[in-house]
Amino acid sequence: MHAAVCARSGQLVTLLIVAMGLSACGNDDIENIPVADAADDIGISGSVGDGPIVGATVSVNSADGSVLYTTVSDDSANYKVTGRIKRKDYPLHVSVDDGTDLVTGGRPDFKLAAVVNQRGGSRTANLNPQSTFVKEIAGNMPGGLNGENLTAARSIVLEQLSFGLDTSAVPDPASTRIDGSNVTTIVRASEALGEAVRRVRDRL
Repeated sequence: MHAAVCARSGQLVTLLIVAMGLSACGNDDIENIPVADAADDIGISGSVGDGPIVGATVSVNSADGSVLYTTVSDDSANYKVTGRIKRKDYPLHVSVDDGTDLVTGGRPDFKLAAVVNQRGGSRTANLNPQSTFVKEIAGNMPGGLNGENLTAARSIVLEQLSFGLDTSAVPDPASTRIDGSNVTTIVRASEALGEAVRRVRDRL
């Protein structure tokens, strides 16, 4: 029995030595980055609108509320941000402030928001009343802004608060790229939902 234990111990030591040797391979080429500091290149873009909102300040914030990037929506009510974001900063909170609503000619009268919870790559985060409801509903679920809750919240919004949105053209108001082929349906639905929010708010 003693011999068997010794043999097993010897095998374990051998495996540890081999593992250590493998982990050391290529250390000259690999930067050891603490997990908390690991970051990914990302590009976030989208449309801003109840009605299309131009000249709006779009902020990308970390999960703890720190401002990571800001930009301004252009004459087509679109925005884009590129940079590197640490993995510990997800999910990202994207929000819009100020600007001019091209439908009303005035400032937006409530804050639009969206969430980005997938790291790296090119991400679409449209800012509209629907995306705002998705964020708020998911954020109030147990577990907060995780993928499962965001999916459930999106289903609730599309079923209960679609306001005529053509989901064949815009399957997801937050992440579907908005262009000439679908801009009409998202603007109409966003305007209708936004107006419902304003009327309820004013009555309350």
